[in-house]
Parts: sequence; structure tokens; C-alpha cells
Amino acid sequence: MKQNRKGERNTALIVWTAGMAGLNAFFVYETIFSPSFMMQFVTAGIILCTASELLCFWKPRLVVMRDILYLIGAGFSVPAVIMYVTGDDWFSQYFAGGLALSIVLSRINLFLTRKKGFRVDVLSAASDWVGFLAVCFALLCGITNTYLLFYALVLALLQGIRLAHNTRLPASDAKPTGRKRNLAEGIVLAVLLAVIIYFFHNPFASKPLTWLISTFGHGPEILYENEAKELSAETELFLPGAKWLDENGNPIQAHGGQIQRMPVPDGDTVQERYVWVGEDKTTGHLGNPVAVYISDDLHRWIFMGDVLRPPSSRDDLDNDPYFAAIYCDTTPEEKDLIWSCFNTETVIERPKMLYNNKTDQYVIWFHSDDATEKNTYKYDVGMAGVAVSDSPFGPFRFLRRQRLSLCPPGQIDCFPASKGEARDMNLFQDSDGTAYIVYTSENNKTLYISKLDETYTDLSASPEEAIYGEDYVRLFPSSMREAPVLFRGDNGRYYLLSSSTTGWMSNQARLWSSDQIFGKWKNKGNPFRGSGANLSFDTQCTSVFQREDGQWIYYGDRWKQNDLSDSRYIWLPLQFEEREVQIEWLPKWE
Repeated sequence: MKQNRKGERNTALIVWTAGMAGLNAFFVYETIFSPSFMMQFVTAGIILCTASELLCFWKPRLVVMRDILYLIGAGFSVPAVIMYVTGDDWFSQYFAGGLALSIVLSRINLFLTRKKGFRVDVLSAASDWVGFLAVCFALLCGITNTYLLFYALVLALLQGIRLAHNTRLPASDAKPTGRKRNLAEGIVLAVLLAVIIYFFHNPFASKPLTWLISTFGHGPEILYENEAKELSAETELFLPGAKWLDENGNPIQAHGGQIQRMPVPDGDTVQERYVWVGEDKTTGHLGNPVAVYISDDLHRWIFMGDVLRPPSSRDDLDNDPYFAAIYCDTTPEEKDLIWSCFNTETVIERPKMLYNNKTDQYVIWFHSDDATEKNTYKYDVGMAGVAVSDSPFGPFRFLRRQRLSLCPPGQIDCFPASKGEARDMNLFQDSDGTAYIVYTSENNKTLYISKLDETYTDLSASPEEAIYGEDYVRLFPSSMREAPVLFRGDNGRYYLLSSSTTGWMSNQARLWSSDQIFGKWKNKGNPFRGSGANLSFDTQCTSVFQREDGQWIYYGDRWKQNDLSDSRYIWLPLQFEEREVQIEWLPKWE
């Protein structure tokens, strides 16, 4: 009888271990093709839990090491999935809840055990039943999603097998372990805990994992058939991914930018023309000047210069004729402040421009960032910069950088240590002339939309006095979104498109829609259709604009991390199907 129970126990262990290893491997396979910084922690946690299953099968005596792997795996994955439970990333938040509970609760029994195989007591039996209920919850949430339902069904089957065997098996006697083995396991535990602490307290350390995952995130080859081609003023078709040249035959440098029609001075007259504003990446990643191009037909682009330039030294503000003319009426103290906020060693990203017909001025907002005394990481300041000019061709005068709206009382601030952050951003001008800035905040965990004042150079109300729902709104807390694009379709509805957070890598975009900017936003899923849609055709959204003939165009960046100046522009037609938005891949189009 005892032997039969042992064989029965081994059978349960083999079935459960093999099943969990295969299922987790399948989930890891799925996650690496739609990467996100938070999903990397989930993936790492699942890999560690899977390794623990295999270790338990290979060496059942190493229960301490097995439990260590479970603990660290949960440490990687649980914080990440909790973020998704309260937010809304590329996969179902309900699945995240089921995953979190199934990873943690179904493993409490194994974490508590210190004996060979399985053991039964009141606490472990209770954890098994709670874990099984958690899987049932995942099953319920998976009804609306075939992939989630598949995962939940298999997980429920495996959990049921383990539950059935555990409730019938007696505990086995623990076997003593030697001091040397305890010492070795203790050393390994200390090293692993040090590594996990390092990762959690230094996000930059995840770069190797990011690079590894990015090698699997390359889209289908059809997306890159224009890489070796050039798109010039004489080209009659749009060629997404081709090297785009301006009128003088130079590569267009307007990354992370925006395109729109606006009044442009032309001698003594003013004409409506297309204006393309973006980052000039010829200088690399930091201190990018803001470049402007103009066009009448979206094919022939004329470079109008770097209209917003940062000084390379404090001395430039006094002695360089270009900067001295712009800041001639500022005090030395004001110049010191300008230099500390805006120079060639700071982050200048995602510039957007609006024309204000009340003030007859052009306004540029951009993501302004830098290191701080506490952190050398270049994305620690997290502010919005603003500059103005009487002409879209500059020179633009840097006014200041500032924090923006605050998380209102009664809501959970996802990053209370740094309030009012502003990172990836965009501008939107409504039909009544009201302007808004949409941006990521709370360490990229939450999106905000804030109303600007009549001059477009500041918020409609100070962050301390702003009224929630009238001056600003906070969207999708803990969702880890960036690169927001706000636009209004011909149907009168507002749309908000954004990417997930994977650095320079592409990921799956998501679209929301609403009848009002400060109203309720409805998740519309991924607007991209076809092969490569899970990576947004290897792009990150930056602008959606309407052609003079009414055609809507999606504009995204295809970043090249090792050569940012050669990053390509992807323009594709954006179609409205009633209230739905669709973007399909076309290697060439008119």
C-alpha cells in the first residue's frame, strides 16, 4: 500500500511538473513576441517557476532550492501582474488576475513543504483549494478570449490532478540535510536575492533582458522590403520604411514628430501648408535640436532649419550671436536657469507644435528630462518643456520646463514619490480652439490629458488648483503606456492611440475612444490588422493627421537603437469603419 501511494505520488508529480513546464513554456513563447518591460518580469518569473518544477522532478530532495526558485519567481512576476490587474495593457487584465493568483496560491503548498514529494496538513490543503478557486476565476475570465480560455482550462486540469492526489496522500518523513548543502543553498539564495534587488531598484539593469527579447520581436519580412529604397520629392508613392529625403536630397530628421496643416508665412502672405516638426537625431540621443519641414503635397519636403536649439555651454547664452539675440532681455540668473534645464546634454524628445490664432504665436511643447543629484539616470527629472516663436521657422525661445497635473485625492497614485511627471507627450487642438496636452506620468504608469490656457504656454489651472474632470483627467492607471496620440475623427469621436513600454523596441498598440475628451474612454483594442500587427508593424505611434483631401494617415517611428538618425518613418492610411479604426500594412500606396 505504501509503495502504491509512493508510485501514485510520483505519477502526480510527473504529470503536474511536465504539464506546468509545457504550459509555462507556451506562455513565455507568447510573451516574448509582444514584449513589455513589465512583461519581462512576468516572463522571468515564469521561467524560474518552471525551472523549479523541473528541479523538483529531477532532484526531489532539493526542496529548499525549489522553494527558493518559487519565491524569486513570484518576486519577479507578482508585482508585474498586479500592475496589469489594475491597469490595461496588451493582454486581458482578468487573465493577469488569474495568472497572479494561480502562480502564487497554487504554489503556497510547495513553498511550505520541507519534505520529499507532497505533504498534507490543514494549511496546505486550504492553499490547494484556494488555488483551485483562483483557476476557476481564470476560467471565468477566459470565456471572452480563446487563448486565455486555453490557458485556464489546462491550468485547471493540472491543478485538479494535484488537488486530487494531495488530498489522499499522507505526509512523508523529512530527511535531514547536511550543513554543507545548507551553506551552498544559502549562498545561492543570497546571490539570487541580490540580483533580484538589483533589478527592482535599477530598471536600467533590465537592458540585457530587453535586448534578448527584442531579437525575437522582429516582424515579418514584408515590413522591411523598402529598407534599401529611398523616397524623394520625385517619388509619387509612399514607401513605408524607405529612407526619406528632403528637397535637397538629405535624410529627413524629424523623429518622434507631428504633422499637420497650419498657417505658414510666405512673404507678405500666409498660406496653409503641411508642417512636420520632430527631433533632429544627427546629434545622437541627447540634446536633439527640433527641426521643421514644410510641404504642399506631403511628398516634397523643404527643410526650414533647426528651429529650437539647445546651447552647448552657458557661455553660448551670452556670446553666441544666435542665442544672445533670443535671450537678450533675460537676466544672468534666468540664463543660469535656462542653461540648467535646456542644453545639449539633456533629453529633448517628442516635440509638438500648435499655432495660436489669438496670440499669433507658434508654441512647441516637448519632453524635457535629465539626471538629478539623486539619480544619474537621464529620465529622472520628468518634465514638460515649452518654447514660443512668432514664426514656425523659429528661432523658438525656451520659456521653462515644469511638472504638470497631479493625481487627485481619492485616487491611487502609481508613483507618489515623483508627482506631476510628464514624459512622452502630444498636443491636440479641438475644433473650438481649445488645446490639450496628453502625456504619460507616474513613471509611465498612467496617461493624463490636461487642458492648456488660452496662450497654449501653460496649463488652464495650476496643478494645485486644477479641477479634476474640468482641467484634466487621468486615464488607465498602472497600464504602462507611452507615445500617446490624441485625434478626433470625422465621426466626431475622440481617439487615443498609444504604445506599451519597451524602450526602442516596437510592441502592440492600443486604441481608446470617447464622446468627450474628459468623458469615459472605451478600449477598442489593437487597431492594426494583418501580419505584424502584434508589433504595430514594427513602429511606435507619434502622429495621426488628415490630408487635405480627407484621407487620414497614421505616422509611426521605426526606431533603430544603434543608429537613431537612420530611424525610419512609417506612414499608412488609417480607415474609419463606423466607430472602429483600422490600419493595414501597404508596402506602397498613393
